[in-house]
Amino acid sequence: MTSRLWWQAVAAVLVGVLLALIVRYVFIHALTVLVVFGLGWLVAWVMDPLLDALQRRGVKREAGVWLVTVGFVVAIAIAGVLIVPRLVAQVQDAANHWQDYSATAQTTYEYWHTQIEEYANRQYPGIEVMPFIDVKVDEANAWLARNIPTFLRWISQQLIASVGLVGLGGLLLVISFHFMNIIDPLRQSIRKLLPECADNEMGRLETQINAMLGQYLRGIVIISVLYAIAAILALSAISLFYGTKYALILGLVSGLTSMVPYVGPVISCASAGFFGYVTAAQSPWLACAISVLAMLVVNQVFDTFMTPRIVGQRVGLHPLVILFAVFAGVSLLGIPGMIIATPVAASIKIVLARWLPIKQVDFTAPRSRRRLDIDMAATLRLLNDNVARIRRDVETVLKHEAREDAARDTADAAAEPAECVPAEAADTPAEAADDARG
Repeated sequence: MTSRLWWQAVAAVLVGVLLALIVRYVFIHALTVLVVFGLGWLVAWVMDPLLDALQRRGVKREAGVWLVTVGFVVAIAIAGVLIVPRLVAQVQDAANHWQDYSATAQTTYEYWHTQIEEYANRQYPGIEVMPFIDVKVDEANAWLARNIPTFLRWISQQLIASVGLVGLGGLLLVISFHFMNIIDPLRQSIRKLLPECADNEMGRLETQINAMLGQYLRGIVIISVLYAIAAILALSAISLFYGTKYALILGLVSGLTSMVPYVGPVISCASAGFFGYVTAAQSPWLACAISVLAMLVVNQVFDTFMTPRIVGQRVGLHPLVILFAVFAGVSLLGIPGMIIATPVAASIKIVLARWLPIKQVDFTAPRSRRRLDIDMAATLRLLNDNVARIRRDVETVLKHEAREDAARDTADAAAEPAECVPAEAADTPAEAADDARG
């Protein structure tokens, strides 16, 4: 019997390993298909509240799906006609003139390098302060000169060849269309497969995630689009006075990187300042300063006024958690991981909040100021209480087992037959007499 159970365990392990290898093989070779279907589901999930709102206004689900789909098609067509040609022209121009821009930046660096070195020699004679910086700047300049033009040309080629992606975009649109039609029945079917207690728990989790994470994602997409528009308008206005270039590229980059906390504003300000300096027709330093100032103003306006109103209820992630999530996302998935890091961390926090104590939410406050914060002090107390309870339970079990072992030993000892000790034979009269004489 023991041998049979052992072979069953070995067979189960082998089957599990084989299934894991099959899943890995399918995942690797069908990654593109999975990504397309995942994006289709994401679009349907983001649009689901809009479809629900249309249903509440008396629009049938099918009609609402058609309205959203047609809106997507019109938006993509307008973007393709108005944005793509100008974007291609700007990217090609930047790739063709990158060597000139790099030379301008190098000349400026050498000028300031000489000024700083002279100052350092006057203040700290005999101390070399610039060699390390020179080496790093040369390495960075070589890397940029080797990769940036290639990258810009690749972007230009992809944009020109984007007609070939129309089929993939159409497929994504069809997948999203069907997901938008079945997302509610699919959700209900999955919940019917769960036990009642799990169904209730999943319903509460889904409500919280849709209320917070869904609103967060939708708000971030809206903020990204508005941020890009504001950056394009600001940099275009600067170009009218100083002749700077690439407002469309810089605005789109700023809108995309605005999804990444802390890192996004740095990238947008640095890129705007660099291209403002190297492309300005007059007063390059003033153009650089005004470009950076404009991006800082746009970022501050959005952080203070726009983002709280549009994104709404905040998850309240600590800055260290956000930084950890961003760097972890970059390490795992590159730029896409950096973009999705904060939403993933927010969803994990929402799930943890179902089992960990949270601070009282002030529902009388405006929606933009409500936060979901885990009460760390209460969480540590809960953890300490659970550890103490587990310790007490383990001690109780051990004492109970010790008592059972003692009782079992006592019962075994009572059940054993007594050892028979042979009685000594009585002494004979002669032996008794000898003992008396002795």
